[in-house]
Amino acid sequence: MPERQCGTCTRQKEWGCTAKRWRTPDPGEDDGPENWIRPSHLVNEFDGEQLYSCPRQTLREEPQSWSRLLMLYGMYLKGHLPNAGAVVDQSNVLIQSFRILDEANAECDQELAEQERRRQSRAVGPGATKRR
Repeated sequence: MPERQCGTCTRQKEWGCTAKRWRTPDPGEDDGPENWIRPSHLVNEFDGEQLYSCPRQTLREEPQSWSRLLMLYGMYLKGHLPNAGAVVDQSNVLIQSFRILDEANAECDQELAEQERRRQSRAVGPGATKRR
């Protein structure tokens, strides 16, 4: 997904930043712009699903919910769960959210490691001298 700066974006209409779903298609029925108010001009694909709204829209619409989720995720990374008990005592939605965040972080870490590997190989590539 391309990086976007919502505050300075001039393509919000094109990307469906204010789109709202007014109708959920029936099972087996294709989704389309007719199910949306102010749909994007370009279809966004996110996790194999076609969207006619910006996938980041919820971040602007529900900042408190995201703040709480990220706070709980930070605590989870340190070994603290929000509810008393073990993992099975936690909300399924919360544990699924943590799993998704774990996967996204792993992908980011992998990309950063790959970028560092490429940077290192350029620095030590053909014709370059190693520093001692």
